[in-house]
Amino acid sequence: MRVDRLLVLGATTMLFLMMVAAASVWYPRLVAEFGDMITHFTLEKSQSQSSEQRQFWSLIGYRAFLESYGLGIGAGSFRSSSLITAIMGSMGVIGIVCFVSYLLQVFKPLRLSTYVSPADPRAAVGAAASWVCFASMVPAAVGSPTPDPGVLFAVFAGAALALRPAVSRKPQRIQAGPPSGQAAMHDTAMA
Repeated sequence: MRVDRLLVLGATTMLFLMMVAAASVWYPRLVAEFGDMITHFTLEKSQSQSSEQRQFWSLIGYRAFLESYGLGIGAGSFRSSSLITAIMGSMGVIGIVCFVSYLLQVFKPLRLSTYVSPADPRAAVGAAASWVCFASMVPAAVGSPTPDPGVLFAVFAGAALALRPAVSRKPQRIQAGPPSGQAAMHDTAMA
């Protein structure tokens, strides 16, 4: 990151922290109510009825994985509340390995273009599409009832796979002249 951007980021963070400190001094009740709201939406949700139902549905996928000895019981055989447990229970170890390898092909975590914007616009769009795929896995991991990641994932994964490798390939030069075999025959005939 450039120094000027780091300075802007640091100044913005300091300004935000000063505003939070000022609000806690002048309006302590507002800060306490905001904290209660955050606690209610996050930590207290684990005891809600919907959370218990999600845990139940996730455990069905895990049990299907265990009872099938890692083979899975088939896609569409049950519903889960997580993409991960749905893949585990439906397709077993083979499905997990295949899905993770596909994610690695789409996201390409070892490429610099994944984290730094490339100069070529096609590669930049491909990298952005791979980030969309990665981000779409977050809600699916906690809410998808099936092992299918969805249409949004499929469209952006296709774009990432199509646009990123195409840029890394360099065009091959076409050499003028006869192929090497014909050149050798021509040289032999001349001698």
